[in-house]
Amino acid sequence: MDIEGKPDIQIVMPAHNEADCVESVVTEIFEELSPRLRVEFIVCEDGSTDGTKEILTRLSRGIPMRLIMGDERKGYSRALIDGLKASTADFVLCLEADGQYTPGDFWQFYAEKDRYDISIGWRRPRKDTFARKLMSGAFGCVFRILFHSPLHDPSCAFMLIKRRTIDRIIGAMGLMMEGFQREFIAHAQSESLRIREIPVHHRPRKSGGTKAFPLKRIPRTAVFNLAGLLRLWWRIQMKTGRTTIKPVEEALPHVKVGVDHV
Repeated sequence: MDIEGKPDIQIVMPAHNEADCVESVVTEIFEELSPRLRVEFIVCEDGSTDGTKEILTRLSRGIPMRLIMGDERKGYSRALIDGLKASTADFVLCLEADGQYTPGDFWQFYAEKDRYDISIGWRRPRKDTFARKLMSGAFGCVFRILFHSPLHDPSCAFMLIKRRTIDRIIGAMGLMMEGFQREFIAHAQSESLRIREIPVHHRPRKSGGTKAFPLKRIPRTAVFNLAGLLRLWWRIQMKTGRTTIKPVEEALPHVKVGVDHV
């Protein structure tokens, strides 16, 4: 379904084997945002084999939606990169297709959309499995050490991004196969862009376990993510020419950490 005029907001959403929940997730988001904004989805379908493609095709007849589909499994980060490259709106919202985020939280991002280049969520409390929280917490610590970041939750998938920020960063993306948000934030910090972290509600997945980090893939994912973080750190060091480590407050005065509530 097409929309008249340029959308106020485009929602970039990767989806892999989400047939059990993608329809309810897309509908919930659309019903929350569409009464006040012209909304368009860009769904980056990532080689699904469970009927996700068919559901999305049907949904696109009634909801403004652009579909990027194929049989190849590209991986989470590459799917998101392709979706952001296809976006054209002045503001782009990144969300996931698993229903873990509350669409109503979007309005606190949108209220100050002009003041910040990126607004990113802070999941409080986080409703993931212990294994996923443990791995994410470990990589969060590594990220904060390497990039001097004050963010509590740099891997949160709930992000509102200005068009000019996407254009400025997207060409440098692609080092981390699964760590899109951390890579994007690291580049944004190195460019001294204005970042705001906002507490958001987080829910258990609507259906089944995580598609990005199944248990059997955790060791391999951990190795690849650590290697990716180190390569990213080295690339940014070469780009910025940093030779000394500054305190977070001095190095990143443009990053605003969210208040202690949701």
